Amino acid sequence: MLIVEDDADIREQLQMIIEDEGYTVHVSSNGLEALEYLRSLKVDDYPRCILMDLMMPKMNGAELYEALQSDQMMKKIPVVLATARGEREKAPESFPPGIERINKPMDIEDLIKVLEKHCR
Repeated sequence: MLIVEDDADIREQLQMIIEDEGYTVHVSSNGLEALEYLRSLKVDDYPRCILMDLMMPKMNGAELYEALQSDQMMKKIPVVLATARGEREKAPESFPPGIERINKPMDIEDLIKVLEKHCR
């Protein structure tokens, strides 16, 4: 599991919650850092899922998603978009309508359901 979130407090809380559910978690503070991390991995070591924020510095969620889609192997990684309620309407058209989205602040039970759906 890869968490891409610029808010350190949210990132740490998500990491603790997800690790408590038995997942291995790597965290990145922005899309550029996440992309560099993914490029350093072998395909077999890619995370089973990416939970990413939309609004981040350096490379936002839309830019990261576009970069993932341009790579034949990375585009296979399921992406879950974490958005604040007001951001949901602003999500770029580059995100397909069916992309999984979870509202911030996140309901823990909803988060776990999404993880089980995409990461097991």
